[in-house]
Amino acid sequence: EGPLNGRAKVEFTINEEGKPVNVEIKEQSNEAAGQAALTTIREMKPWKPGTQRGKPVPVTYQMELDF
Repeated sequence: EGPLNGRAKVEFTINEEGKPVNVEIKEQSNEAAGQAALTTIREMKPWKPGTQRGKPVPVTYQMELDF
């Protein structure tokens, strides 16, 4: 296997605890890039959750990753 090369767009939700959930590949240039993007998002450190009226709420994001 050669070096990882490619691009993937993923969608995910940061839940009320700040953890990424519902990670989904939206576009990928190849299978390896898609799988690497899923792994990257799932292994992220917790985020500061979004808030609405002072209460934590889930927030959905899309991110494009280049490898």
